[in-house]
Amino acid sequence: MKKILGTIFNPFSFGDKKVDALKFADFRKLKDEEKTVEVCLSALGDIAADPSLLKDYISALPKQIMQNYDFWSGAIDAYPRALEHMPIGVADYDLLKKAVKAHWNLILHFEKKIELSQELVLSAFNEVRPNSYSLIKELPSRYINDEVIDRALDVSGKALELLPMSDRTRERCEKAFNNKRSVPKLSIVPDHFISEAICIKALSRCGSEIEHIPNRFVQTDEGKKLFYDIAAKMGKGLKYFPDEEKTPTRCLVSCQANPHDLEFVPDELKSDTLMVQAVARDESVLRYCLEDFEEMYLEGAFDFDVEHVQSTLKKHALEKTVSFIIKPIRSFVS
Repeated sequence: MKKILGTIFNPFSFGDKKVDALKFADFRKLKDEEKTVEVCLSALGDIAADPSLLKDYISALPKQIMQNYDFWSGAIDAYPRALEHMPIGVADYDLLKKAVKAHWNLILHFEKKIELSQELVLSAFNEVRPNSYSLIKELPSRYINDEVIDRALDVSGKALELLPMSDRTRERCEKAFNNKRSVPKLSIVPDHFISEAICIKALSRCGSEIEHIPNRFVQTDEGKKLFYDIAAKMGKGLKYFPDEEKTPTRCLVSCQANPHDLEFVPDELKSDTLMVQAVARDESVLRYCLEDFEEMYLEGAFDFDVEHVQSTLKKHALEKTVSFIIKPIRSFVS
């Protein structure tokens, strides 16, 4: 494809020539000869603020601008979604590559017009935009190979969830859970590939993953302590704890991480400290408190600064008790 040589423009500054940001309402009133590359790019800021104007903006562009390489190159910085409407013959692969790095979804528009190169497909998977991993599901299967899959897993461990079971190899499962940005759900991993390390990383994402920890890892006292302690610390897992694993400490820690875990705390373990700190973070969990506590709370028996409780909780390890920051008017007696 032929590249029209020129400078890549910033929509608000063009070398020594500066153009003020232009409202679309004013832009559309201009004559075609007044709509230079600089002027057209200056109006894109208004389109970025209100994407519903994009189609009208494209319709208002002169034909010579629609065929101008420099305009589309500058549009990548101003509002990359505009390139959904770029005539594909204007671009070379350098421009296409820059475009998909800026807005990965553009590759789905380009794919309908040209045959994609491997390099261009790989460029669309961008760590800065982790949702780009979903391209392995959206692109035609002819573009998906081992290199593309591995690249998607580099971007997000969640890419494993989109792979057919036959492609979820041991190496890919381990790679997915080693991703520092995001890991997949444990339930999609073939059982024979699940290791202790994978279980720990799954639980470190969300305590509810305790539901999918294979029994073989929680048969010993050591295994139970390891996994149930992590699940409690992360919150949202208490629902799946056997009653014998719901200790006072785990219940308190779990409710500190997620107040709604109070629903799954046995009544005999609902201490005043536990209930007060849960309600302080989310008053909607009051319905899970003991009846006497709920009545006293509604009567105004407790006076504490909710924002102070919440901010202090964030500054301390989850294992720390929060009773020292709660200031009841009168002691609650269960």
